[in-house]
Order: sequence, then C-alpha cells, then structure tokens
Amino acid sequence: MLPIESIFSSEGLLSKALKGYEMRAEQQDLALQVMRAYKEGRFLLAEAATGVGKSWAYLIPALLWAASQRETTIISTHTIALQEQLLKKDIPFLLDLLGLDLQVTLVKGMGNYFCHRKHDELKQEALHLPAEEQKDLHRLGQMAETSWEGTSSQLSFSLTPGMWEKVAAERGACTHIECPHFKKCFFFQARKKVAESQILIVNHYLLISELAMRMRPDFAEERSILPKTPRIIVDEAHHLEEIALESFSVRIDRLDMVRHLGRIYSEFQPQKSRIALFSQDLSQKKAKFSQEWLLLFQIEIPAQKKCALEKMEELFAKIEEFCEQHLFKEQASEIRERRWRFSAEQAAHPSWQEEIQPLFSQTQKECDKLFTLLKRFIEEGLSGLSELDRESLSIHTVAFDFVESYLQQKLAELHAFIAVHEEKSRVRWIEATPSLAIKNITLVDARLNVSKYLQEHLFQTKQTAVLCSATLTSNQNFSLLKQQIGLSDELLCQRTEEKQYGSPFDFAKNALFLVPKDFLLPHERGYADQVADVVQEIIRISQGGCFILFTSYEMLHTVYEKVQRSSKKPKASYMKQGEMARPLLIERFKKSEDSVLFATSSFWEGIDVAGDTLRCVVMTKLPFKVPSEPLFQAMSEVYEKEGKDPFSQYSLPQACLKFKQGFGRLIRTKDDRGCVVCLDRRVMTKPYGKTFLKSLPPCPVLYEDQKQMLEKMDQFYRGNGA
Repeated sequence: MLPIESIFSSEGLLSKALKGYEMRAEQQDLALQVMRAYKEGRFLLAEAATGVGKSWAYLIPALLWAASQRETTIISTHTIALQEQLLKKDIPFLLDLLGLDLQVTLVKGMGNYFCHRKHDELKQEALHLPAEEQKDLHRLGQMAETSWEGTSSQLSFSLTPGMWEKVAAERGACTHIECPHFKKCFFFQARKKVAESQILIVNHYLLISELAMRMRPDFAEERSILPKTPRIIVDEAHHLEEIALESFSVRIDRLDMVRHLGRIYSEFQPQKSRIALFSQDLSQKKAKFSQEWLLLFQIEIPAQKKCALEKMEELFAKIEEFCEQHLFKEQASEIRERRWRFSAEQAAHPSWQEEIQPLFSQTQKECDKLFTLLKRFIEEGLSGLSELDRESLSIHTVAFDFVESYLQQKLAELHAFIAVHEEKSRVRWIEATPSLAIKNITLVDARLNVSKYLQEHLFQTKQTAVLCSATLTSNQNFSLLKQQIGLSDELLCQRTEEKQYGSPFDFAKNALFLVPKDFLLPHERGYADQVADVVQEIIRISQGGCFILFTSYEMLHTVYEKVQRSSKKPKASYMKQGEMARPLLIERFKKSEDSVLFATSSFWEGIDVAGDTLRCVVMTKLPFKVPSEPLFQAMSEVYEKEGKDPFSQYSLPQACLKFKQGFGRLIRTKDDRGCVVCLDRRVMTKPYGKTFLKSLPPCPVLYEDQKQMLEKMDQFYRGNGA
C-alpha cells in the first residue's frame, strides 16, 4: 500500500500529475488521519474548511484500503453536486493516478428504476391512455431496450406528470424471483453490481432509509439495497441528524392514502384499476365467473371504495378545519400555512374527541369492509384455477396485498395520532400545503432523539466511520454534533478522534465582513423596507454577482418585489428561489456576471460558485430558527426539562452553523474575492454575537454607519482595501 506522504508531498504523485500543484499540509494530515482510522478501526470527526481538499483526503485512503484489503467502503453525501463531483471527476482521476482497478457504483433507491412488469401492465391499457401517455409509454419501452441502467436519470426526454411512478419499481409490489422479468430486472442487476463493488456512493436519505427499513419486523435482506459493510465515510455530515429525524418519523399523507385506494378501483380510470387488470387476466385463463363474483367486481367493490374514500376525505377535511379554528392563532405568520403543533392537550379538545375520533372509527370500518370484499373477490377469482395459473397471477395478488398492508399500516398510524398519548421523546404536528391546485394534509409523528438509533444501527456496526464537512463544530467544538448523532456514548468517544482544519485561503486579504450599525433590528417596523433600500445600494456597488440570503419566504418576497420595481437593472438579472429548480437557478446565475439571486434556507449551503461570478453575499438576518416551528419548539422543551439552556445549547449553536455556511458561499478558490454583509446588527451588539463572529475565518470585520459601510465596500471592490 502506497504511503500517504508519497502521494501528497511536494515531490509526490499529485505533484507529478498536476501542473502547479501546491502541497497543503492540512490535506495531507487529514488523509493520514483517515488512513489511521482504517488501520486502527477508529472513528474520525473532521471539520475541513473550504480549500483543504477534503474529498481527495478521504478518497485516497478509501481507494488504497479497498484495493489492498478488498473491503467495501460506503461514501454518503447530501447533495447531488458532490456525488457528481466524486463520480465523474475525483474518483476517475485518482484511480488513474494510483493505478487501481476498482468497481465504483452510485447506489440509487428502488423507485429510480424502470419496472418491466409494470410497463407490460400499462401497455395492456394503452388504448385507454391519453395520447401523450401513449407516446411516453412507447419511448419508455425503447429506453428499456437500449439502457444499461434503466433509471429515470438516464431519460433523454421529459414525461407527463406522474408517468414515471406508473413504471417505477416498487418494493412492496415486487415479486422478486417470481417475476417473469427477474433476470433482466434493472434493479436486481444493480444490486448484483453493488455486491461486486468496492466503493459505493449513496445519499444520506438512502443510507438512513436503509437503517429504518432494517429496524422493521418484516425486513427481508433480499430486498435491501445496501450490503453490510464495516467502513463508512459521511461527507456533509452536518445533515445527518436532520435527515434521520425525517426518515425515522411517521408521515400520514392524505393524497398518498387516496392514491393507494385508487389503485384498487378508480372512478376516473376504471380500466386501469387493479381489479380490472385482474379480471382481464382471469378472462385469458378461461376462468368462470359466478354472478356473485361479477357483482363484487362491477358494483360492490366500486361502491365500497367510494364509501371508504368519502369517509377518509371527510376525516382529513375535519382535521384541517380543526387546525384552522383551534390552532391557527398559535402559529407564527411565516409558517401559518404550513405547520401546526399538536399535543395531548389539543387531542382532549371536545371537537377533536366528539367529531374527529368518531370519524376515524367510521373510516376504519369502511376500509375494513372494502378489504373483506377484496379478499372474497381474489379468492373466488382464483378458485378452480391450476397452480400454474395461480402463480402467473401473483403479480395481482402481490399488488393487492401491498395496497392493503400499506393502508392498514397508515390507518394504524392515523389511529395512534388521533388517539394521541403524548410522549416526552416525540413531537406531533399537522402540515397543510398552501397550494390551491392540490390541497393536502399530512400528519407527522417524529422522534425527538434519533441519536440512539444512529448509535445502535449505524455506528456500532462499523469498524471505521469518517464524518467530515466544512461545518461540523459549534463554538469550536464537536459536542453538539456528537450528542445529536449518537457519538457521545463513552465507548464510542474512546474510539473517536476530532480534528479541525482551517482554510489555506487568504481571507484577511480577499474577504471583508461588514455590519451597518445604524440599521433597524429585524423585529422593528420598516426593517424590510430598509433591507430593500440598502440591498439596492450593495448591488450597485458590487455590480451584481450577489446572493441575498433570507430566513423566511415572506421577507424574501417583500424585498425582491421592492428591489425589482425600483432597480434600473434588467429584470432578467434578478432571480428568486422558487422560479425554477435549484440547479437551473445556479446555472443561470453562473452564466451572467451581474446576476442577483434572492434565496432562503437551502441556498445558505451546498452552492459552489467559484470565481468572479459571486462577489457578494448578503445575510439579511441571523439564521435563528422560527421559535414556533414544531420540531424546534419541542427540542427546546426537552433541553429545558433536562435543566439545560435551550438558547445557548441548542438554538445558538444551530444558528452559528448556518451562519458559517452562509459566509462559506463567498470564497471557493484562492483567487476569489468579495464582501459578506450582515444586515442584523445583533451580531455586534448582543453578547451571543461573539459566538457568531468566532465561527468566521480570520478576515477584517467592519461595524460602520450605512454610509461609511457602503463607502468601504466601494473602496474594496475598486482594489483600494478596506
């Protein structure tokens, strides 16, 4: 195995392969620490600032270990951009550099794969499909004949909405080796490739959903996607807890339940319903239908499905009405249309007990009647058929079983939510989409502490775990992260090294951090107008090339509208989050040097715009979470009950991480240069402001009146310093 020093040193392999290579001590040390974690069976927490080159620092030890020990490493990332960088750029280059021949695979969830069986079923109904869907069906068939992977990402054409779901592989409806297409199944071919690979690239959602699936009592190893491996690297690891909270939560979605009921029978497309497809295949088997069976097929099941659907819709409508009447006033204006916290106290409300609980019982009763009729329908349909014919119809019986088990599971979860018994370790809330086109209600029941699940099902199963990111620490330590993800356990702590690596970039020369000291506070009247006014001046001075970052959509919209109306710049220069998909917004921003992007939470991180295209980042407000957001509220209550200060030990560390991420958008290469402006003077006036400032790289910090601040910015961009 090649020594790490022989690769990263000033005379090493990288130096010989790359013109102008500069040895970075931080990168070499990180690579040495990763290799040590592999050799000694240890864990490593590594915060590596922009410019360290952390990807190569963990990839090279992982590749060398895989080649010498024939052991698989899982590398998990949060963003697609990082996955693409690893797969298309970093790993091919490093394999060539090191002279290694390894199998590297991007692992995707089952729903990304084309299903031949579902496609065949849909073809049977082609004449009943709209013209556009018929065209899609034909093109999908052609794709399946020529594709080597059979995933949605390989499509060279767009599909009508909902079309991919109709042909996508589905865990609950998969008949595995009994499927006539098993040998050419794209998903199971991919699983075989995964089993043969030494490096597996996954995203955090897939990683955590696999853990959640393995915790289920009905887990079957043959339907899992990821193999058991002793080594894992988690990049962008600061997202791990957030995704675990989401993946381990129970979500009961009205539209999802309605959609599954419609798979049994749909009034809008009865010929595509499962009972119709089953009936057609029975006819081909020359099955004899009794009058009772025909009655079930033509009248009783459609009528009972309608009854179940009406009760279900009535129940969700009543839940939404309850929220609007009894919970609406408790919410902050920024999230009014989205989330309502729900507690045992609210479940004791007379309206909930006297209207909603009885409605659920009626819904359950109507669904049970439907399932009983369905069982009779299947049994009588199959009676008299040979064993071979029964097996050939397993496609339908598996699909019926899946829909029923799914709906029964959701009804059980719904019952647990409605008859709520509050638990200290959980939080419940109700979400309503503001869209008028497709109104939806979702009930969420989430665990507040996922650390023990990550500890037991992820970390305790690994010999080596490397967790890295540009932002892992808060107030210069890893305590919050370890507590959140289950690494605060004494035995795991003994196996864990902690390292922080500063950036090699010259922030003192190339960056300027500015705060206007005569600015209104965020809660004061006129703050949004003042933000809009100064943002216009900042854009004028920097000549565009700006990210304007907000903590709420409401203020984003207000400021965007005012700036766009008042500006003399072309309207096309201004972009707003939500106008198009995030990757398209970033690509459009990169194509013009005078672009200005107004965005919220997801744009504070994971965006890499190198060079002169991005010259200024404006953070309109310190990124504290909304106090009335249900999950945040419940977590704060847990801290209080444990005798901890929720502000200093939870809220502030979370905000500092986000703040550090926002600042990190600006300097991406050693030649980048620009200003970061914070329009929230609390960062200078409040005692906790020092904690925010400590999270910044070493750069000049100016606290001036607006006029002087803008003059200093102008001097900086003209190259006359600060």
